[in-house]
Amino acid sequence: MSKERKNPNAERSGQPDPVTYMRSRHPDLYSDSTLTTSAELTQDLLEYRLETLTNRNQEVEFAYFARRLAEKEICPNLRPQTGPTGGGDSKADSETVPVSSEISELWIGSDPKAGNERWAFAFSAKKDWKTKVASDVRNIATTDRGYTRIYFITNQFAPDKSRADSEDSLTRETGIRVTILDRSWITKAVLENGRAEIAIEALGIEGLRSVVEKTLGPADVERQQELDELERGIADPGKYGNARYQLVEDALRAAILARALGRPRSEIDGLFLRADRLASDPENVRQRLRIAYNYAWTAIFWFDDYRLLNTLYNIVERYAAGFPRLDPPDFRALFPR
Repeated sequence: MSKERKNPNAERSGQPDPVTYMRSRHPDLYSDSTLTTSAELTQDLLEYRLETLTNRNQEVEFAYFARRLAEKEICPNLRPQTGPTGGGDSKADSETVPVSSEISELWIGSDPKAGNERWAFAFSAKKDWKTKVASDVRNIATTDRGYTRIYFITNQFAPDKSRADSEDSLTRETGIRVTILDRSWITKAVLENGRAEIAIEALGIEGLRSVVEKTLGPADVERQQELDELERGIADPGKYGNARYQLVEDALRAAILARALGRPRSEIDGLFLRADRLASDPENVRQRLRIAYNYAWTAIFWFDDYRLLNTLYNIVERYAAGFPRLDPPDFRALFPR
């Protein structure tokens, strides 16, 4: 039975939130780096630049920006466009290229399915996004290349109902799952997930840098060195051989180090998901229990996220109760659309 945890701050005033409480009790678990504020890329400025792309003839720059953003937020294995603009003869502006499962299972915050499935991407700055997405999706579908997903990224606002209606109708028509990502998704990815440098460089926003600059503290210097060493090892296909258990241990340690370094939430989520994905052996209950337990700690004492805590509590409870063949936890909501 699910045991719903509620945020005590919703019921009791004057109590510190979980993040503040844990930071005051164990500052050693958190980043000791200092942040210096620099020129800020604000939401208003970013949205203005996106709205006025066509006035500056930046359609090509937007396609480049959208692909680079998709590589960070959706999947890293995208093929750059080499033909004429607008998709050319390939119909798609970009598509996934196959990679081995040994590589894709190590991705952070990306769906490993992109490594062996063919996904198409279309980018548009046209004001009439609804007509454009219908045209692009139908053109891509006519290629018969076996695409299983089509992502359409637009600089326009797409109201939820119109977007959902277009996604559903085009998916039914073509038999390919269609996802539309609009300006709201772009601004959230750029400003909340630390992608400001991509926007500044790709869209030519002058006179600005990232929102903050970080000076590593002594503890963070050691953490960063250890994390870098772990990631180099994890990326080396020959290091672990048959030592899968040690690979999972190192992946979990990388997630805990990133948490202590104060990395963006999207990266920390991705690292814990990677560790659980690597520990997918249904017999490996104790290791998966520790991953879920540490992720639950992170959810409440770093993110103050009671919704995620509730989900993880149920998973930890089932592992602890001795369900050796527990199905993998459903964290799909944490993956990019």
